[in-house]
Amino acid sequence: MPAPYSLDLRKRAISKIEKGISLEKVSKILEISTSTLKLWLKRKKESGSIEAKTGYQKGHSHKIINEKAFLNEIQKNPSITLIELGKIFGCSESSSHRFAKKIGLSYKKNFWI
Repeated sequence: MPAPYSLDLRKRAISKIEKGISLEKVSKILEISTSTLKLWLKRKKESGSIEAKTGYQKGHSHKIINEKAFLNEIQKNPSITLIELGKIFGCSESSSHRFAKKIGLSYKKNFWI
């Protein structure tokens, strides 16, 4: 994902628009699409800020956070499948697999290593 535009550039663009220069002209001068400028204007109107959003790039949604509970479940039932683990922890099979891989476990022919 590309990096967001700098705050300085955003401020310059918005100030030019507020001074009366048209969106199209600012778009050509600063080489920014008009839809992006409209988005910035909308964001400034709604929140008062034109800063880039942060904190939404978190990768996969990691639903399993309790490693001890995950390991206890495997120790209680060594033949448990990823699908069953997903149902217990309220996530998908792939989330169970990612978490198992993260903590160094792999599932091989009906038993955990």
